[in-house]
This record gives sequence, structure tokens and C-alpha cells, in this order.
Amino acid sequence: MTEVATPTPTPVDVKAVVKDFLAETSMMERDTEIERVLKAFQFNPFDLMNMPTTATQEEIKRQYRHLSLLCHPDKCRAEMRDKAQKAFTLLAKAKADLTEDDKRPDVDLIVNAARESVTTRKQQANARAKKERAKERARLIAENTSLLAQGEVARDIPPEEPVGAEKVDVSLEPDFEEQVKQEIREKIIEREWRKRQMMKAAQAEEEKIAADNAEKQAKVQEEKERKEEWESGRENRVNSWRDFKKAKGSKLKYKGPQIRAEDDVNTYVRRPVQKKNAF
Repeated sequence: MTEVATPTPTPVDVKAVVKDFLAETSMMERDTEIERVLKAFQFNPFDLMNMPTTATQEEIKRQYRHLSLLCHPDKCRAEMRDKAQKAFTLLAKAKADLTEDDKRPDVDLIVNAARESVTTRKQQANARAKKERAKERARLIAENTSLLAQGEVARDIPPEEPVGAEKVDVSLEPDFEEQVKQEIREKIIEREWRKRQMMKAAQAEEEKIAADNAEKQAKVQEEKERKEEWESGRENRVNSWRDFKKAKGSKLKYKGPQIRAEDDVNTYVRRPVQKKNAF
């Protein structure tokens, strides 16, 4: 019986497999980050940079270096290069808005207003919640008084909250930063809407002024052309009148006044003039 030779297994190049896996993972990470940047709210640089509004200048620069390498068009797959170029451009603008002295104040103005709005809203919500808890505690106290009077066991009552408990640092709450970003989004949208409305109003006013000026110029031109036409026809009119007078002047004879009289039947009927006999 002939023995079948068992093929020798090909040694696996572990380093090559790991390298390919890391390369594939890196490409997936790049694609994911590119899509995230393109889907972010493009008017908010913190959204584009995926950073909290409290980030320092050093943290912003470090994050930009990391994201710009991930989204660099030369380091992405060919089919993702157009998207990578857009994401890379957006990141560069976001970094400029957050680090350049002439642009950062505009960002801070909106961010500070958003943080104040969220802080006030959360503090008001905490104050309302505290009032509700105080009402519930008062109800439990009254209920316990009734239970004790009836000889029953009183229920547990939560301790009274200290004064000012509603004014804790709300910025430490988990959802604070997310609410700030949402508030920034709403404020930017409102600002852009107002800006566009003002631009439309200004454009409409410019168009109205331009239309009025065009109408005035048209009237001036029309009057100018009318005068030029009148002046150009002056000589013809004078010559025509002279020719008419010359041609008709000799044929015009004075017939004297026509006598009209009035009778019982007709008014102002012409009557033949009776010539009186000289004899």
C-alpha cells in the first residue's frame, strides 16, 4: 500500500499578517473620522475638532495634528480622497477659528453665551426640582404626624436640603457639554438666519434704488430725445408753414360777415338778404 505524502504546511508570516491587519484597521479609522468630520456641524469648530468648549490651545493643536494625519488625502484610499480633502479643509478652518487671534473672539462670544444659557436653564431646573422635593417632604411630614396620632409607624423622611443646593456647579453634570454644543448650534443658526435676512433686505433696497435711478434716467433720456426731435423738426415746420401761406394766401378772400336771424320755427337760420330797390 502506497503512502500518500502529507503536504508540508506553509509557514505563516505573522509579521505580515499583523501589518496587513493594522493597515486595514488604520484605513477603517481614517474612513470613520472623515465621515464624522463631514457630518459634523460645520459652523462649530469644536464639533469639527470633536473637542469640548473648555479645550486649551495646546489641546486644540495636538488634536488638530492627530485629526489632520487621519484625514490627509495622501494617506487615504483613492476612493476616499475627495472626501478626505473636504474634511482636511474643514479641520484647517476649524483650527484657525480656534487659535488665531482675529477669529477666536467671535467663537468665544457665542460659546460663552451658550454656556451661560445652559447654566441658567439648568440652575432654574434644579431650583424647581428643589421646590418639588420640599413640597413632597412637607407632605410626608404632615402624613407622618397623622400616622403617629393614629399610633401607626411613621415613614422615612429625606433630610432637608441645605440653602443654595440648587446652585451647584452644573458644568460638572454629564450632559452639560452636549447641551452647550446644541445651544451653540441654535445660536449660530439664528445668527446666520438673521445675517441672510439682513443681506436680503439690503439687496432688495439696492435693487429698489437701482430701479428708481433707471426710471429717472429713462425719463431724462426720453425728455432729451423729445427735445432733440422737436428741435430737428423746427426747420421743416417753419418751411411747411411758409409754403402753405404762399400757396393759399392768394386764394383766400374775405366774404364778409354772414347774417343770421331768428324766426318762430328755426333758430339762427340763414335767410337770403333782400336787396332794396334803389327806386
